[in-house]
Amino acid sequence: MKEKTVEHKLSDFDFSYPEEQVALYPSAKRDESRLLFYNRGNISHHVFKQLPELLHEGDFLIFNNSKVVPARMFCRRKTGAYVEIFLLEPAEGLFQDFLNDKSGNITFKALIGNKKRLKENEVLQVESRMDVFVRIANLQEGTVELIWNDFSKRLADILSDIALIPLPPYIKRKVEKQDEETYQTVYGQVPGSVASTTAGLHFTPQVMESLKTKGVEYDFVTLHVGAGTFLPVKTENVWEHNMHYESFLLNKSLIEKLLDLKSITAVGTTALRALESVYWLGVQLIETKKFSNTLSKEFVFDNLHSNITVDEALTVLLEYFNRQGSQEVVARTGIFILPGYSFKMVKKLITNFHQPKSTLIMLVAAFIGEDWRKVYQEALDNQYRLFSYGDSSLLVPKKRI
Repeated sequence: MKEKTVEHKLSDFDFSYPEEQVALYPSAKRDESRLLFYNRGNISHHVFKQLPELLHEGDFLIFNNSKVVPARMFCRRKTGAYVEIFLLEPAEGLFQDFLNDKSGNITFKALIGNKKRLKENEVLQVESRMDVFVRIANLQEGTVELIWNDFSKRLADILSDIALIPLPPYIKRKVEKQDEETYQTVYGQVPGSVASTTAGLHFTPQVMESLKTKGVEYDFVTLHVGAGTFLPVKTENVWEHNMHYESFLLNKSLIEKLLDLKSITAVGTTALRALESVYWLGVQLIETKKFSNTLSKEFVFDNLHSNITVDEALTVLLEYFNRQGSQEVVARTGIFILPGYSFKMVKKLITNFHQPKSTLIMLVAAFIGEDWRKVYQEALDNQYRLFSYGDSSLLVPKKRI
């Protein structure tokens, strides 16, 4: 691997904000949230339902249609002490593969509370159901076994009964019933995320119909958002941050469509990460002469100056699918987008306002350059609501990136 010659300091991505601008609840109506439009250096202010007016005929939106699963649960030890368990994903496979499972026994990767006090093979009682248990399978690896005794119940039924929607930690309130609806997009279809694709929370059927009327088409990619989106970056040299991997569905029909598109707008950072990863999986196939469904941040960094075109990368992937007779594969991406990255697939980005020192603010800084500070200061000065339940922005970089 090449020596890392470009360093970014964590302090370069810091800013302060008033706590009262953190949105604890969404707008009363999804599409009446505010929309900041950054257009090649110029900033204007809008309401989200005006989005179609700001796009052009021929623009193409890509949404992430992953749905949030209830994944946070509270358990008790025999001593009576509480333990919080946050299910991340099945130890093997995806949530969507197991939701109809009635085996009564599934192992998950998880974040485990009070870890130092627990013992391996210790069995915890789930607080809200006497017949559901969690066994600590491996503390070091962070795996637990979810056990239930009612074999008429699917995993989906059990999670609905015992687990909460995992709101991010900066929403400092208890989960409420309405979050089951408001923390989901209206177009979400594939369960598997443990954080919402929040850029999509502003869309309504009416906005999507207006897009079609304007001549703006759209399609979907599925990337399951992991808890890593909440994890703070703690290393001053941000490259040393242990970037989380996320699973996404790479399918032949989307690759075929991407080959014909010239102006892609990503709805959210998760859609953007998936789209950029598609390009790099093609580059990886060309460079290594074999297909791997896993993309590391190191491979992307080592090949940042690749001369392989988007058409070449997508074509080789399409040829691979045709040879294999496949329609879809599950891929995993650890792509880490920092300033200096050259975007291959995405020309415009719709995204909420993100936390300081997060990998998401670093992605925004890579997308629009140092003007990210101008955008965020403008949002703060104009009382925009921040983070997951907050307002939105449409970002168009100054030059082709």
